[in-house]
Amino acid sequence: MTLLSLVLCIEIKTEEDLLPPGAAPGEVATDYNQATGLERLEILGKIEGIDIFDMKPLDASRRGTLDNPIVLQSFGKERYLGCTGCPADSHTTIWLTISKDRPIERCPECGSVYKMEYVGAEEEHHGHDDRGFYLFLPIPLFRFNCGMKGNWIG
Repeated sequence: MTLLSLVLCIEIKTEEDLLPPGAAPGEVATDYNQATGLERLEILGKIEGIDIFDMKPLDASRRGTLDNPIVLQSFGKERYLGCTGCPADSHTTIWLTISKDRPIERCPECGSVYKMEYVGAEEEHHGHDDRGFYLFLPIPLFRFNCGMKGNWIG
């Protein structure tokens, strides 16, 4: 089931539908009472019996080929996957990166081929970089002594 069909299934029409009711006075809030956004959508999906993030393992019963690759759907422009070989666990985990720009990747150990099927929005208007996140590190510019003469960090 896709995210769109989940949204239609549990009648989420606006962002307000993803806001929780909150705990009653004198009670400790549960995840259902306080979760918002995607976490709330995931909880509502689980209540309906739907795994919206598709967390099941990849098909390891066969080796992907260029003609018949193992397909992964992704809402993000980049996704990481771990290949353990075919049959499963026949080699150590090899981490591969597939992206919207490079949707096909082959495991260098077993040769299995994986393909990313991008199902996200074509245009994103949230100001993130190409990998789907921003990283801001507000690092103060100061130096401090570690207690040893001449060893400064900063």
